[in-house]
Amino acid sequence: MAEFISSDYRRRDSGLYGPSRHEPGGRLCELLAVNQLNGFNVGGRARDPLYSYTTLIVNWVGANNQTTFTDNSPLGHALTAHGDAKLTTANYKFSPSALACNGTDAYVTAADHAGFYLPVDHHVGYWVYRAATGTQHRTIGQVASGNTGWIGSISAADKAQYRVSSDGSAIAMTLTSTTTIASGAWYWIEFGRQGNDWSLGVNGVQEATTNLSLTPFNSTQPLGIAAQPDVPTLFHNGVLGPMRITKGVWRGFSLPTAMFPTS
Repeated sequence: MAEFISSDYRRRDSGLYGPSRHEPGGRLCELLAVNQLNGFNVGGRARDPLYSYTTLIVNWVGANNQTTFTDNSPLGHALTAHGDAKLTTANYKFSPSALACNGTDAYVTAADHAGFYLPVDHHVGYWVYRAATGTQHRTIGQVASGNTGWIGSISAADKAQYRVSSDGSAIAMTLTSTTTIASGAWYWIEFGRQGNDWSLGVNGVQEATTNLSLTPFNSTQPLGIAAQPDVPTLFHNGVLGPMRITKGVWRGFSLPTAMFPTS
């Protein structure tokens, strides 16, 4: 799964990426293809061939203390700041800014949308920086009592998790990282689905996987970022960097080296 290339882009009869992996130069072509599918800068072009599949792209770009944020996906969701959620230029993964979360009342929401319902192939990825450890918190997802679809979170044991409910209440699947998400460092967390294969990775490396036929619950809860917004509770304490949701294709595991392309 770590090197998956969408069948739409892997066809050799098009000649798009040159010879097959069994021919001279084919392996290099496939690695370049993986980078392109993940929206990385290849050959000086910051573009994403899967841009039309994205349902959320937030790079958290703006001035210090800014409380307005932009979703650069084709859907252009309105993002609402709650509590003390704001941009900071003091700590970021990629210049000039990131989302500062104080761990007590800061979070961001987007209204429920079909783009956040993920019963098909998908990929969710984001950068996380923690100011403290030993507490559970939500990072992103549609989660509420009796109305939970999916959750990207950090456990009380300081592990990244991807959790999915099939009925809105009980958790039907949990994937947990082997890496400890410590404080004072940036981590790239990504998870998703390809067919019935579900997986989670940290810093570009797959760490958990399962094969499961599962239809997630279609939650009507707003998308919550940095907290569980229905209470609200389980606040992220630290900073969040660029995050992206892709629906309809699995991107594979790779480590971003820049903000996400917005086209």
